[in-house]
Amino acid sequence: MKLVYHQTLPIFERYFQPKSLEEATSLLAEHGCNAKILAGGTDLLVLMRARSVTPRYIIDITKIPNLDYIRDDAHDGLVIGALVRLRAAESSETVRSKYPLLTEALGHMATPPLRNMGTLVGNICRASPSGDTIPPLLCLNASVKIMRSGNVRMVALEKFFQGPGKTILSHDEMVAEVHIPVLDRGTGTAFLRAGRSQVDLAKVSVASALTVREGRYKQVRIALGCVAPTPIRAIRAEEILKGSLFQEKSIEDAARAAADETAPITDVRASEQHRREMIRVLTGRALRLSIKRATEI
Repeated sequence: MKLVYHQTLPIFERYFQPKSLEEATSLLAEHGCNAKILAGGTDLLVLMRARSVTPRYIIDITKIPNLDYIRDDAHDGLVIGALVRLRAAESSETVRSKYPLLTEALGHMATPPLRNMGTLVGNICRASPSGDTIPPLLCLNASVKIMRSGNVRMVALEKFFQGPGKTILSHDEMVAEVHIPVLDRGTGTAFLRAGRSQVDLAKVSVASALTVREGRYKQVRIALGCVAPTPIRAIRAEEILKGSLFQEKSIEDAARAAADETAPITDVRASEQHRREMIRVLTGRALRLSIKRATEI
């Protein structure tokens, strides 16, 4: 179905600017599925112009103070607040030095003006199969802090997505933070994507994180984007590598297994067959690059 974009936004009844997370979640509880959170707006405003969503209430959280933090702790790892812009995360020295996989992915996203507007949490909550930050965050074992009025819960990112544009969030919940645990020593990472252009949505994307010890893979995480209804972990590919020695055959076997785990579609960007082959190729490249980086640490 072809989307028709309108020059104006649909009419909505109320526009709120809460001054705290508690106020924001109270508004969500009051107005339910008729309300939408506005942070960066790079997705929400586009969807509204296309009339894909027509909320009656807009809850603009940009006036809530102190939500644009990036905190790093030697024990708890990295914590990223709900209003951290993509560009701020990309340019953070902490993220670059300790979690280069995320920096690498952020540098491939859209254009600098969009990265200056969009938020990391917003990119996650959009739940797009082509979301560039999601495969790296899956490889980094990220979780999200979800708030509702009077309640907080932590959810592993792997369990957050339910389908294209769908998450486990109920109508009265919002994501307040992203948590990334400390990386094990000797971990090498890589992110690769294929697209029609640098700023276009990816046709496929691959992220990998390998922890090596004495010439063997101790921990392996491989995540794929654009090849299933949600970004996915390539579990069978990971199992092929865990505990094995560094051998080209094991990499090739894992890359083929990753391609077999996908369920890609054919659309205007690529065919199903092309996507599956690109996953095989890019998974192999990402694994080799991760090994190289791990052994250089």
